[in-house]
Amino acid sequence: MDNYITTIQNAIDSGVTFAEILRLEVQRLINLLLECELTDFLNYNKYDTKGYNSGNSRNGYYSRTLKSTFGELVISVPRDRNGTFCNRILTPYNRSFGDLESTIIYLYKHGTTTREIAELIEKLYGCYYSPQTISNMTKIVQQEVEAFHNRPLEHRYLAIYCDATYLPVRRGTVSKEALHILLGITTDGRKEVLDYTLAAHENTDTYIELLQSIKRRGVEEVFMFVTDGFCWLNSIFREIFPKARHQYCWVHICRNVRSYVRKIDWMTIKEELKEIYGAEDRKSASKRLVEFLDKWYSKYPKLADKLYDITDFFQYMLLPKPIRKHFYTNNALEGLNNLLKRYTRKKEMFPDENSMERFVCSIFLDYNNKNFFRIATGFEEASIEIDQLFNDLNCGKLNREEDDYT
Repeated sequence: MDNYITTIQNAIDSGVTFAEILRLEVQRLINLLLECELTDFLNYNKYDTKGYNSGNSRNGYYSRTLKSTFGELVISVPRDRNGTFCNRILTPYNRSFGDLESTIIYLYKHGTTTREIAELIEKLYGCYYSPQTISNMTKIVQQEVEAFHNRPLEHRYLAIYCDATYLPVRRGTVSKEALHILLGITTDGRKEVLDYTLAAHENTDTYIELLQSIKRRGVEEVFMFVTDGFCWLNSIFREIFPKARHQYCWVHICRNVRSYVRKIDWMTIKEELKEIYGAEDRKSASKRLVEFLDKWYSKYPKLADKLYDITDFFQYMLLPKPIRKHFYTNNALEGLNNLLKRYTRKKEMFPDENSMERFVCSIFLDYNNKNFFRIATGFEEASIEIDQLFNDLNCGKLNREEDDYT
């Protein structure tokens, strides 16, 4: 210990920083540990006659450079003649402690900017990575993006939720653009982001592109599309998936109604709307809607224009009762959008579309992996009814005009 303290004092007197002293000491200790490992492996000390004719012996060193919390370490890794020695301290091909590159990609996926990552790595590891170097490391995620957009999909989905959320992207200037997302729910109750794409504004052509893409990748049957009420989507769905039905989100319906009524009446109207979409069946719901309009028409005549066409208001009533609560709103996709916004909040903008693609894809991959074994409530007990529902749909037993069984 006295010699060690003397060494430190002499180094400081010579102008060597304390950080450099620690780096050299860590480097020395790692090299010593590697020597001890090889000695334990061979079962004899260096220059020991016990090693003569033992069948294996020391065979020099090879050099490795590691990035650590103390700075760059130059390690001399010992070798044996037979090439069978494998140390437990350093994993093959690793050039840093703690898998620095994996850490960088993890931070990037979770919303940390490349400049923040560079500053963090410099503080923790004592080495500088430029934001451009960090960005180059994260480009390996591009392979995941391409695989995501081309992976095969299930042939049947009970519902697909459609919506767009806005993210800031630089194209010369910075502006928010619409990320169009399709979220599917399988017949056994698993949620999965099917596809996504970016466009300047939410538009029907982009949705057509997405729907055609998922159809090419294996989607053959969709019972229902759930949307927030974006115009013309109804006809688009039926062009590409002719047997599919369309359900408007009741949360958005209620928001539209709220914009036409006074604050003093809203709580009463809100409760009456809940009774409508919470009715036992379509017939009861339609009856309550008529009664609602009769009651409020004289005071708010514009409500009739908003609620007169009930064709796509009660499609979820065709589904088994245990799972209806999942489909009368677009909340499943709204929740995903909120998750996306939470991760992107730290980013002022994406420098380009590819950067946005890599970031968003990472989040969606994590989402799909987490939900692969999660079954939405009610699906297990409704499995037989769901299969029968598709059989009836394919056999023409569901009447689109009446939205009921023939």
